Amino acid sequence: MAVIKLNTPQSGEVLLTAQTVKKLLDCKSGDAALLYIYILSNSCELEVEVAAKRLGLSPSDVSRALVTLEECRLISRSDAKKLFERPDTVPEYSPTDVAEHMGSDKSFKYLAEFCESSLGKLLSTVDLQVLLGIYSWLGLPVDVICLLVTSCIEEMRKKYGPGRVPTMRTIEKRAKIWLRNGVLSLDRAEEYLKEQEKLGEDKSRIAKILRISGRALAPTEDKYISEWIRLDLPDELIASAYDITVTNTGSLKWGYMHKILSSWHSLGFKSLADVEAGRKPEPSADSSSGDTDAAMKLRELNRKIRQKREE
Repeated sequence: MAVIKLNTPQSGEVLLTAQTVKKLLDCKSGDAALLYIYILSNSCELEVEVAAKRLGLSPSDVSRALVTLEECRLISRSDAKKLFERPDTVPEYSPTDVAEHMGSDKSFKYLAEFCESSLGKLLSTVDLQVLLGIYSWLGLPVDVICLLVTSCIEEMRKKYGPGRVPTMRTIEKRAKIWLRNGVLSLDRAEEYLKEQEKLGEDKSRIAKILRISGRALAPTEDKYISEWIRLDLPDELIASAYDITVTNTGSLKWGYMHKILSSWHSLGFKSLADVEAGRKPEPSADSSSGDTDAAMKLRELNRKIRQKREE
């Protein structure tokens, strides 16, 4: 395979195969090609803001170029996520930094105007400093940030009604979550929002099965329910496990119920009929002690349930 060798003073040789060159040409993006060479010459490490200054691009340009490299399969999505990982602490941008970006960076100026229009207020200096961190330090593309802001506003409207808008700090927290989840392009952002909408609907439905209403899920509750959704457990199994848990323990004990569902999942149960066949191991009321007496009671309960259904 033909190899093109590029000599760089800092890093020695950078090797590009003919196949890689073809992919870069097919991308039809000079920024992507430039960024790819930069990444290789920098020991495959990337700091968005540093790269932007070195290449004469904006952080948003670097983000778009990175997405292009992912789409051309020159880097993987996991690579993109890894390259964008950074400490949670965003640098403290000064009012002077904000003024310089507003005067020289049309993309950031547009973003600031979009946020003011969408939030229905003038952004304070502190707001603009936070926004600059999202744009410059986190490096999310402008179109992705705009969709992020819109989604945060819509979420607040659904939760509290019209008139309430998110703070810029709230938007910053959400931006960090998007970054960690590899939401680096508009297409991926739209896909991610649909995934989150469905996840919210699934959590709400399962919460109703568990008789939880009128309040948000606690972190531990959210963790267990999210895991059951990940395991793709049918509602009827969750309802049955809830019934067994409450009957045997007197209340909803999350660890106990989770052990039941985990055992059913490991056995490949897909329906209540599988559970009623009586082929599952049941946990004790105290899942850490392995109380055989409680396990016997649970088996007896299941036998009575099956007998009652047959009658």
